[in-house]
Amino acid sequence: MAKYKNHYGLLYWLTRKPSSLPPGRWGLPIIGYIPLYTNNTRKIVSDLREQYGDIFTWKIGSHVFVGFCDYELIKTTFSRPECQGRPYVFSFDMVKFHSNAGIVSSVGDVWVQGRRFALRHLKDFGMGKSSFEGVIQYEAQNLVETFERTAGKPIEISWCLNVAVLNVIWKLVANIRYNTDDQEIIKFSAFLKQNIELIQGRIQCFVGKKNTGFISVFQEIIENHIKMLDQNNPKDYIDAYLIEIQKERGSLSTIFKDDFSSPASPTLLLNAVVGYSVSSSSRSLYICQLVTTTLSDLFGAGSETTSSTIRWLIALLATHPEIQRKMQKEIDEVVFNGTHLPSLLHDKDRLVVLCEKLH
Repeated sequence: MAKYKNHYGLLYWLTRKPSSLPPGRWGLPIIGYIPLYTNNTRKIVSDLREQYGDIFTWKIGSHVFVGFCDYELIKTTFSRPECQGRPYVFSFDMVKFHSNAGIVSSVGDVWVQGRRFALRHLKDFGMGKSSFEGVIQYEAQNLVETFERTAGKPIEISWCLNVAVLNVIWKLVANIRYNTDDQEIIKFSAFLKQNIELIQGRIQCFVGKKNTGFISVFQEIIENHIKMLDQNNPKDYIDAYLIEIQKERGSLSTIFKDDFSSPASPTLLLNAVVGYSVSSSSRSLYICQLVTTTLSDLFGAGSETTSSTIRWLIALLATHPEIQRKMQKEIDEVVFNGTHLPSLLHDKDRLVVLCEKLH
């Protein structure tokens, strides 16, 4: 009996709630606190707030959450660098090859420098500027023409919608675009959707094999950029990234250091798990990995989310034809019977119904 008591005492000691954490629900060892009265997360959080205040602790399994329920408190907390980290999520870690790279899941200086670099250079190549609206309008026009081929017939929204969204991102990062029926980009879109589903659902060690097609598209484009790179004339985000790597080569204070010989380098994982290979040196492989991780974040955050939102918008307009007619009437009046495409930058004040429904 004493033996079991010792074991239980050790288990309790290893899983006890640290005194430095705010008050809250710690629950049982290993299991944590899983309320049986409801599976509504919002109600659970509301109950914890009512019981413990605006700051509380909630342990679920091996994960410890600290809840903030006040806007000013949240704003103040996340403005502090020590509170801007990311939790460890195995599926995210697999996608970024077990390295602190990229933008979405990186932490510390890597995240600060990476985010700053991405914002600066994406803006340089048109993001958020009126000059880039023409790129978006061109893709929208091509998408409408694709839809017009099946006008009056019930259809399933095909991959052409995803391609239109992807082309906007491709223009920024690689200065290329694809036709809506291009099989290569349709396959890439399918790989991207598959990876997002893998991250959100159960993920296993062989996920890398499923990630191969997704990576190989980036690999070929990055290798071409390396071969054609003009240091004095960057054409896109990949060029800017490669130039920065060359500029900061050997520096220990930058996210762009080419320390491909480091034990932390994901080169072995890429070769062994993903079957990832390049024809050039190990340094080229490591550069490809750095750029690939960032590109994966940009496409993952900006493509499927946008495509899904547009699909839902189309579905809602189809079920509410009266709203669709009002929006179409307003657009027709603003664009003067097709003399120019509607612009949210220049025609926003006159597109009242459209902006209202979009928001």
